[in-house]
Amino acid sequence: MEIPGRHLQLLLDFAAYRFMSVETLRALLPDPTIDLCVEDCNITFPVYERVLHAIIEEEDAPDLGVRYGMYLNLQALGLVHSISLEASSIEQAILMLTEYLRTYFPILQLRSSTLGSEIQLELSTDIEEEKLRRFMLDSTYCFLYRELKAMGIERVHLQVPYEESKVFQTSLQQTVERGAYHRFSFDSAVANAEINRRSMQLIDVLLPQYLLLLDRENGAAFPALVKRMLLQMSTPLLPSLSQVSAQFAMSDRNFQRKLRSHGQSFRKLTNEVKQQLAHYLQEGGKMKVKDIAYALGYSEPSAYLHALKNWKKQ
Repeated sequence: MEIPGRHLQLLLDFAAYRFMSVETLRALLPDPTIDLCVEDCNITFPVYERVLHAIIEEEDAPDLGVRYGMYLNLQALGLVHSISLEASSIEQAILMLTEYLRTYFPILQLRSSTLGSEIQLELSTDIEEEKLRRFMLDSTYCFLYRELKAMGIERVHLQVPYEESKVFQTSLQQTVERGAYHRFSFDSAVANAEINRRSMQLIDVLLPQYLLLLDRENGAAFPALVKRMLLQMSTPLLPSLSQVSAQFAMSDRNFQRKLRSHGQSFRKLTNEVKQQLAHYLQEGGKMKVKDIAYALGYSEPSAYLHALKNWKKQ
């Protein structure tokens, strides 16, 4: 079984954010110098599994899969946007998403069924080793949830097969109950609805700029890592301090202390990103003021205009 090399590159990038040695992990590859990002690069799943196992053993954190799933937000936006260009309804988009997994990551399965007035999506895998299994299911579950929300499914009932689901609730910012499987449930009436066009417009406009800013932020210092993580975790709204600090396996307090040691703060970094995005959106004349305010996470246009005024004073 082969999978695209870019899946492994994303895993290596995530490991770097967790301060692991990418060189050590690359040494596990048959060819450590291989360019995993080229379009025709494929690797066998045992190679991917070997690297993932090394990461899991070094971290030994039960929430690692959730963290990786949150890290993949930017990739989720790209995928859902691609699907939205071809799908005419949410039902069709889900079928395409299922086919995507079957084609590019066949170790995972997404099954759909109807129970009464609900559609249920159940995520499963053939992986038997418990830690690997949990990582794959948890990370993909978070990834898929972002996809469903971006499509426009507002009310999704979430279940995971664990006694403790706090890490899911904190990360996904929604109630998560204990169930037998990694499962999503939602009203079947939603299936025939159109994909949320407002959300797609935001992604269409913001995604290229996120990728551009990400490419520019290539420093190794901690503030640069935080700024890149901010962009990676966009939904397209920017994540909170607690969501980002968890990605670095730090408490909020230690996270802020480390930023201060570099003469930075989370608020300052977030405002820098917002200012760059606002300039891009205004100069291009792509969106109205109220839409820019919404895209940047401001509750009211007046709050955005106030921030804009302060930026001009700097």
